[in-house]
Amino acid sequence: MLPPIEQFSSEEMNLLNSLLSSDELYAAVWRTRTEHPEARFIFIPYAFPTTFWGALLALDQSFLLPCLHDEPYARHTTYRYLFSQVRGMLANSHAEGELAKQLYTIAPERVHVPGEGIDLTPRGDGVAFRRQRGMPADLPLLLYVGRRGDPKNTPLLLAYVREYWARRGKPFRLMLAGQGDIPIPAALDATHNHDAPVLDLGFISHQEKHDAYAAATIFVLPSIYESFSIVLMEAWLQGTPALVHADCAVTVDHCRRSGGGLAFRDFGSFAAAVDLLLARPDLNATMGARGREFVLATCNWEAVARKTAAAVLG
Repeated sequence: MLPPIEQFSSEEMNLLNSLLSSDELYAAVWRTRTEHPEARFIFIPYAFPTTFWGALLALDQSFLLPCLHDEPYARHTTYRYLFSQVRGMLANSHAEGELAKQLYTIAPERVHVPGEGIDLTPRGDGVAFRRQRGMPADLPLLLYVGRRGDPKNTPLLLAYVREYWARRGKPFRLMLAGQGDIPIPAALDATHNHDAPVLDLGFISHQEKHDAYAAATIFVLPSIYESFSIVLMEAWLQGTPALVHADCAVTVDHCRRSGGGLAFRDFGSFAAAVDLLLARPDLNATMGARGREFVLATCNWEAVARKTAAAVLG
């Protein structure tokens, strides 16, 4: 069945036409669909032409693994149509699955939540990390890992840290690991001013990243656009409690299910959560341990693979 192209706006079609596409992929999907009617296709993520056109070529055999966020693109008519037509959806998190059911005409039984796995083997050495960087063992450390930019709410985090320091003195240091287009204001950058609150770690190795998680007192994730958040799970794996933005349903739900973190919506709630986690080492440790237990229980790749296979082949 051909999609109702006439119902899609020119802006939406122009967007699809401007992104990565592959005639070879479409030909392979059509050939496989025809020769192997028992075959199943999984398309990821939702917003690309390869997913839109590829899935439409084999609607009754296609599943979306969309990595869906609550963003303007998600409300395009093209994607509303796509989600309503495919055989099923594979969600990385329960909150992502609920978002799809809110946005699209998709039967609840067609939304599956296999989750997502991470590498459960890394062991971070927080003591060594602090020693190598000359950080006192009793210095509270906040950590953010990931891309720096407006979509990840990095400017908001920097603003809150500036305000917290202005009101509280010098209670902690924020470490930023990763790269992006948001520079650290000179007044906040500890690279050249040891009295500043923000330390730019830049791009660090895999082991250094896990050492940083283990060294951190609190892992902070201000992003509101997440469908799972690998970095949150990695921080919990090292037993570090999390502070997430209250407007991100996915990370808030992870915290609720695990008991491994708190949420903030404004500076007041951010400051209160930081105050609590710094003042209560016992609570800090308990929440970190709960987060680790949650990751070990839900992020095993073998279990995720079994759930995925059951959803797709069942």
